[in-house]
Amino acid sequence: MRKHSILYWIICLSFGLMAVQASAQNDVRPLVRKGNDLFKKGKYSDAEVEYRKALEKNPKYEKAQFNLGDAIYQERNYKEADPLFGNLIKNSKDNPVKANSYYNLGNTLLSQKNYESSIRAYINSLRLNPNDYNTKYNLEYARKMLKKQKQNKNNKNNKNNKNQNKKDQNKNQNKKNDNKNKDKNKDNKNQNNKQNQNNKNQN
Repeated sequence: MRKHSILYWIICLSFGLMAVQASAQNDVRPLVRKGNDLFKKGKYSDAEVEYRKALEKNPKYEKAQFNLGDAIYQERNYKEADPLFGNLIKNSKDNPVKANSYYNLGNTLLSQKNYESSIRAYINSLRLNPNDYNTKYNLEYARKMLKKQKQNKNNKNNKNNKNQNKKDQNKNQNKKNDNKNKDKNKDNKNQNNKQNQNNKNQN
């Protein structure tokens, strides 16, 4: 009899917790929907407010986290969007959510011209969703931009090296000119001394 009563209470408690979780999700869905409507109208900061309200009620609600990251990204606040997508990647058990989070993380990194990290994010997204055209496109674009960035850096280094070499050459030329001038001055001085000596001798 006792075993039944303990089992009964465990089952009741489990159903009670599930009901509370379902209720919490139902409470936040209207806020997320309202945020989505605002997002579609381009009112990203207003949408952000609604997603944050939803997360206050249920901090683990992935749709609110993901959409909040999207809204913040649209506001060009990339550094704040990064950890939101990173948190979803770390904690979500849902592969499509992870794939989309890697994709959006790649976009935030790409917007910050952090091409190497964006490439890694896109590759991780494609591991989870290999057929996503947008991710493939952005991956190739990030690779192209990284190559261009490296070329620009090399060109800048070469230009700096050329400028430094030119400065060094000018410095060396100036030293040579100074030495020549010193030698000339010395020769002139010697010649003047000789002339003075000759003038003395003549007097």
